[in-house]
Amino acid sequence: MTDNFSIPFSRFNLAKIIKNFIFFLFAIILCLPLLPDIGNYLFPLGRDIIFKLLVELSVILTFLYWLIGNLKLNFKPRLKSNFVIPGTLILFLLISALSTLTSLQPSFSFWGNIYKNMGLFSLIHFVIFFFLLFVFLKQEKDWQKFLKLTAIVALLVSLFAIFQALSGVPRPPSTLNNPDFLSPYLVLVIPIFVALFFSSSKIFGFAAGTALIALFLTQTRSAYLGIFVSLLVFLFLFPFKKKGIKRNIFLIFLTGFVLFSLFFFTSSGQKLINNNSSFNQRFLNLEHLKSSFIPRWQAQQSGWEGLTTRPLLGYGPENFFIPFDSFYQGTLDQTGSLSQPGSLDETWFDKAHNFIFDIGATTGLFGLLIYISIFLSAIYLLFKRLKQSPSNPYIYIALISSFSGYLVQNLLNFDTTVPFIYLMFFLSYANFKINEHSSGFVPQKAEQETGPFSQKHSFSFVFLNFFGLALIILLIFYPFLELQGHIFQANYYLNQGETYCRYGEFQKCFQSFEKGLSYNAKPINPHLRRRYGFWAVSFLTLLPKFSEVNPKSSFDPYLIRALHLQEENGQNEFPYFTRNYIYAGQISIALYQELSINLGLVDIPDYLEIAKQNFQRASALSPNRQSIHTEWSRLLNLK
Repeated sequence: MTDNFSIPFSRFNLAKIIKNFIFFLFAIILCLPLLPDIGNYLFPLGRDIIFKLLVELSVILTFLYWLIGNLKLNFKPRLKSNFVIPGTLILFLLISALSTLTSLQPSFSFWGNIYKNMGLFSLIHFVIFFFLLFVFLKQEKDWQKFLKLTAIVALLVSLFAIFQALSGVPRPPSTLNNPDFLSPYLVLVIPIFVALFFSSSKIFGFAAGTALIALFLTQTRSAYLGIFVSLLVFLFLFPFKKKGIKRNIFLIFLTGFVLFSLFFFTSSGQKLINNNSSFNQRFLNLEHLKSSFIPRWQAQQSGWEGLTTRPLLGYGPENFFIPFDSFYQGTLDQTGSLSQPGSLDETWFDKAHNFIFDIGATTGLFGLLIYISIFLSAIYLLFKRLKQSPSNPYIYIALISSFSGYLVQNLLNFDTTVPFIYLMFFLSYANFKINEHSSGFVPQKAEQETGPFSQKHSFSFVFLNFFGLALIILLIFYPFLELQGHIFQANYYLNQGETYCRYGEFQKCFQSFEKGLSYNAKPINPHLRRRYGFWAVSFLTLLPKFSEVNPKSSFDPYLIRALHLQEENGQNEFPYFTRNYIYAGQISIALYQELSINLGLVDIPDYLEIAKQNFQRASALSPNRQSIHTEWSRLLNLK
């Protein structure tokens, strides 16, 4: 009787089902560019959290896949081409880990800046994603499915950017929140799509053309440089059949570029420029170019000083603002910008906008050299494979062009979540194309199938064992999954608080920040404290505008709390962040004026002394910043 209700396990290829679900998770990851940074949960790191959750879930399913499928991992590390690209990624991850351990702010280096999301914790997930692709995508047909998906995604992202431009947005960011985040992603995908258009589907041609228009509309200088280099490399390597045609097309293209550049100096060119004020401002207005170039140049000078000061492992990932503050000369400060509380407009950078100074200052020479070697090793191995005259040379040329263009555009830009996801995807594909017939990390069936799922079993047996294994593995990863949930919640309250403050509802704003802090989500905590301080200082300036909603007398507790939070930042994740101490100094002055002068209270902390100590600390971190000395002068006048 029981046998009539038993279902043979052979009918259920559970390992294949899990593998297909992992592929589904890969597809969602590649669709993340379609997710806009909107809403309280998503901005600014919702996409980053979803990516990490999907990678973590893929790792859980990978363990189940190996256990249920009774598979073994055939790991044969060899100093050959099949391990060069994975090896450089592992080395970069190890150097970043060592740099984090020796970092001046280890916690911040590990979790990273939520507005850029490139800390060690994120880097671990990027590298895991590379290896998951490396393990599971072992056939060209699998890669082609995902490549077509990337083309559809890029086409939709580019169309939305074009729609934004037609709607009057001067530099459309599409769904990526910033044109400087969108353009590196487009620089990566365009050469790949051009190559696949020659050898595969027409969808790649539509995607490449639309992406090129969107790239032009971003008006991003780094992207223009990157795509120009990509095109030069593509033309140089393209296998034209007739003798001399490659050289002629190359010279025609170069001559056209020179003439096009000279055209802007003619009267007709100037007339065209005047009719396009946005393009003119960014590319041909000397004052604008100067105002844009000088801050970045000073940031890069600070990065160079930081690299020479800590040359081995740097200041730690995401800590570029430490050498910037230390060596910044202060020439771009708006003198007196801090004389009015809440007006923090002085120049500061968390990125050098140049990977040499950014990565060099934060991970040292070792990190910089290994980062460059990731690209150079991939380009070298692809070129070596190209010389063997493969049947489809276009994709090798495209990958070389893509990596070259991305690295060059990073001379004026920096890595962010979506471009780096796609960089890992294309690096893994390059590794596959270089080693189509070799084995590195390859899941293979065991020689003898003796596992619990190798026989025919009842459905109940399969159900209980499968979910038993799933539960055990899930419990192992539960802390990571719970962490992402806490980050989501804290991020929600950060954005909710920001919204309340912009509308002048400061009490609700600070209450939201407090709720966010209650989750103790380390990536969000320093930013919650910082924004609490920023809005506390801003409140003093905005009070007349919102005085009916916010009686000043009810705000003293919030100012005191804001001061304590700045002190917590200085003691915990953010000890080298100059603004902690600027905010604390300003808040201390405000408390002195309100409690000592206006209310005449005596039994209170010496807020003037607290302000002095904070400005001393800020000045020690950033000795040349004029705005700090402006505030300090205001403090001395109060005495």
